[in-house]
Amino acid sequence: MSRKKSPKNPISSARAAFLLPETDRQVLSDYLQIDRLDPNHPIQQLLSASEAYSVRELRCLADDLRVVEHVDGSKSLFRSLRKDKDNYPNFRFELRLAASIGRVNDQTLLRLAGPLAGPDILFKSKSGHTCGIACYRVSPEAIRLVEAQQSVERIVTPFFRRCASPIEKDVLVQLTIPSFPITPEVEAVAISLLRDFWLMTDVASADREGFTVERFDLPFPTERSSSIRRRVVARVLVPVKDFERERVLRHLTSKIPTEAESWATNFEGQPIFAVEESDSVHGGQLKPHLIDQMADEGNIFAGVLLMHYPPCGPQQINFLAKQGKSLGINIGIESFYESIQTLSKEQLVMSVTPAHAKEEWLFEQGEHGYQIRRVRPLSIGSKHVVVPELRGTMKDVAKHPKLHELLEAAVGRLNREENAPSI
Repeated sequence: MSRKKSPKNPISSARAAFLLPETDRQVLSDYLQIDRLDPNHPIQQLLSASEAYSVRELRCLADDLRVVEHVDGSKSLFRSLRKDKDNYPNFRFELRLAASIGRVNDQTLLRLAGPLAGPDILFKSKSGHTCGIACYRVSPEAIRLVEAQQSVERIVTPFFRRCASPIEKDVLVQLTIPSFPITPEVEAVAISLLRDFWLMTDVASADREGFTVERFDLPFPTERSSSIRRRVVARVLVPVKDFERERVLRHLTSKIPTEAESWATNFEGQPIFAVEESDSVHGGQLKPHLIDQMADEGNIFAGVLLMHYPPCGPQQINFLAKQGKSLGINIGIESFYESIQTLSKEQLVMSVTPAHAKEEWLFEQGEHGYQIRRVRPLSIGSKHVVVPELRGTMKDVAKHPKLHELLEAAVGRLNREENAPSI
């Protein structure tokens, strides 16, 4: 369940700190001493930002603090959130999950561990089971992703130099790279292919050594400065997902037995393993592996909680129970903002997670020269479409007279949103 809808419109100029309700700002000040945080602390960066995501996250953070403020161990967790900025994302996941559990009626938070040994969250579930949770956050391999963004920049920069030659209309050029990580050899082929393709004005696509490059007309913007004569968007697709999934699975393979040995084996209640998925690894990519883990006879955990909290859009929550052992466990999760699971109870929700990470750069030529800027950093992100006409049980949905028409329209909308440039 959830209580709030996500902010939909970006905030153009005001800092997030000034857009927060006073009650939320007071909570952040009381428990996290935001006025005394290091300037490079993630919370300070949120307060100084102007994106809608920053307000969304700060409001959620304030409410999470309210939910757990009287729970044993909360003060220690708050201290870790303040002082350990390098591990802030990990402690933030613990707080987010604890609050999502604590919001549910007939469910009680008993203790938060913070930096202490043992389960990170101890609670009594709706079904009356005492459960302990080990929290694991999927951290993207930052070095690899930074290197990939640097590679993309080196690929598009010489391409945009060629864009200074006159063209008749605005275009989007999409390059699909076949492998990850991006090696110098891959960069060289990509640069050469883009250079040659730009001169092939009479072809819409070309292939070379596993690479594909395509040309599309760029939709004319509803609002466009009169000084801008034309635009070119370079979109680069990188197959990050498979590489990241394999890396995360290697970590999980060692992390789950470690948690079992350190506390779960001797835990008198029901041990649960919780995973916060990342932008690069979400949308069910870990499910098959974790289902196999839960089915293993040597596995001590009663189930796995999978959570994905995107910068915008609904949260995703799934509980994968170990058959037999965890039969009867009922864990309620209520996020501050809407979740896919809540939306799905009322109507059909269709989702798509792209196979490639996407980065986009914009070239704009005007009266006094041109400018080049990155408009979307390398990221994946899922798209969701609600179909309000399809309600009720799956049998009800299957009987709807316009089922196929509605599904086709939803798929079309997903494709349009996924292919729309970030400008």
